[in-house]
Amino acid sequence: MTTCNDIPNEDWIGYLYDAIDPQRRQTLALHLDDCADCRNVVDDLQGTRQFMKEHAQEVPLAPRLVVLRPRSQASFWTFAAGLAAATAVFAIGLTVGMRSGTPVQQPVDHALVDRPTLTKPQTLPVGDYLTREEFEQALVQFNRATKEPTRTIQQPAYLTHSDLTNALQRLEVAFEQRSSDDFNFIMDEITAIESRGVQERAFNRKLMGVVMVDQDPRYKDQ
Repeated sequence: MTTCNDIPNEDWIGYLYDAIDPQRRQTLALHLDDCADCRNVVDDLQGTRQFMKEHAQEVPLAPRLVVLRPRSQASFWTFAAGLAAATAVFAIGLTVGMRSGTPVQQPVDHALVDRPTLTKPQTLPVGDYLTREEFEQALVQFNRATKEPTRTIQQPAYLTHSDLTNALQRLEVAFEQRSSDDFNFIMDEITAIESRGVQERAFNRKLMGVVMVDQDPRYKDQ
């Protein structure tokens, strides 16, 4: 047989919020039919729940803070090395393209077809260009200066569908964990508030009983 001491306040809260299994709920309902003290406890909890429901909008919501992970120094140097390598590769590709590219055909001015024209020989723009060996040597020196292992030129990495899926899954797990933590925090606060309310009401009832006994003329001479 279930006694009052066997039923914690969490079960009564779950009974009010319909957050327990049906078998446990039926057991509590049968106990309430025979126990007036537990009915008083449930009535007190129900009153507290109604009070919180009516005054829920008066409590401002706490602002959400997004904590960003600090950027590491190693990732900065890795990005700088990749940027320098990409810039050098672009310069080499531009130089090779200018040397081996075919000239673009200019539009013909029909009014000047019969006139003799002088064409200038095409020359490359003046500038400093690195050969592939010079670039490899510069990259090795840069890696030594930054204390990183020598790396060969690779194609830039792009975000794949698998990386995006994994990132979304990690975000979903973090969101669910945060929601669970918030729910547990709210339930703990509700339990603490209702427990304090029950204790205060029990103390008030006891105090009122003492006052009534003190005012009773039958007990004044005792």
